[in-house]
Amino acid sequence: MKKVFVLLIAFVMAMSSAALAADIKIGGEFEAAGICQRNFDFDKNVDDHTRTWYGNLVLSMEAQVAENISVFASYTLVDGTWGDEKYDTPSGFSNASGVASDDVAYAVVGIDSYTVTVGRQLDVWGNMMLAGGDGMDRFKVSTMLGGFEHSIFTDKIVERDQPDLKDDVNRYGFQVERVSEDEEHGMGLYLWHAMSNGIANIAGTEVSEDVNGYGMDIYYRDVVGPVELSAELSYQAGDAETENTSTTSANGWTYGKDRFDKSRMGLFVTGEYEMESLGISGTLAYAKNNFVAGDYFNPTLMTGVDQDNAIYNFGELLADSTSEGDSAMLIALALEYGISENWTLGAGLAQHTFADDMGLKGTEVDLMAEYQINEGATWGLYVAHLSPEGFKDAGLKAEDDAAMSVVQSLFIEF
Repeated sequence: MKKVFVLLIAFVMAMSSAALAADIKIGGEFEAAGICQRNFDFDKNVDDHTRTWYGNLVLSMEAQVAENISVFASYTLVDGTWGDEKYDTPSGFSNASGVASDDVAYAVVGIDSYTVTVGRQLDVWGNMMLAGGDGMDRFKVSTMLGGFEHSIFTDKIVERDQPDLKDDVNRYGFQVERVSEDEEHGMGLYLWHAMSNGIANIAGTEVSEDVNGYGMDIYYRDVVGPVELSAELSYQAGDAETENTSTTSANGWTYGKDRFDKSRMGLFVTGEYEMESLGISGTLAYAKNNFVAGDYFNPTLMTGVDQDNAIYNFGELLADSTSEGDSAMLIALALEYGISENWTLGAGLAQHTFADDMGLKGTEVDLMAEYQINEGATWGLYVAHLSPEGFKDAGLKAEDDAAMSVVQSLFIEF
């Protein structure tokens, strides 16, 4: 933990010395959670039971350097399980510099009618199905035209800074978007092309690599009567290929065809209805050929790996789900009821189809209770139960076993 405190003190000192030159806001979030997970392997013959405490601390900064220049940054100081020797270091390393995958550091500069955003940013877009928790090194230029914001960008997917890793994987894209001031109404189109041509050294072996993938995302958000509707469609295709088919391939996650050489697609629609203390929501999601939704897509407690209860990201291939052409589907309903100014109770029911071709399914039941200590602090208790179907072969004396997670957490924003 000494490293964490040293970093924190250095950060605060740096901000203090710069305070005379900029209007600086410092904030962040903290979470401590007790997590109990049982039978996440779905195997009744294996006793799979874990109990851990988890801690997370993220520090964020916003500096208004001038009227047309702002700088944003966030850094994960703590992220991990209590008692782990790596608890005091960020997890999810995304490059050799050692920053956590969701850390950001970028500047926004206004030049006449244009806005330039440069640095490590989260890929935030639309209704957050495509967006993930990973930061991306990006250069983006935006301007308003005809009531729509138009943007062009380039970002880095794979960085190879060693002499024998000759080609990076770069992406080039275009976005056009219109969002109301209250953000209840929005629509947009997102197009991109990823490419790399050259030789890569993978696990000591030189292999030829040709990445030439492309994708599209369309989203819509509106209020129809008392219902808030959101919809999004994503498509990824191309001819991204590599001669190395092992899991160590530098192109293990491409923006083109997947390992089954097929295009991928994701679609989801949600509806939310609120009246006084009662909220009702429903979600329909579909994914084809291993299209995986972003971490922020979390319609159930067990969906979206950024959640403490979660077992997978929607569309992700689970154990035994490895056949070509797998499609996934999710139908979820949820209720929330505010029984007082501070207490909220909730329940959810969902039907998962993890891999349609293999008959892998599951029924999930969620329960939750939250107590708002004050505006920035919430204590919560979350219980999720998933009954799987088709994962284990009874002929091999293996049977499906229900998975369950129980989480209590203290979450503070400051």
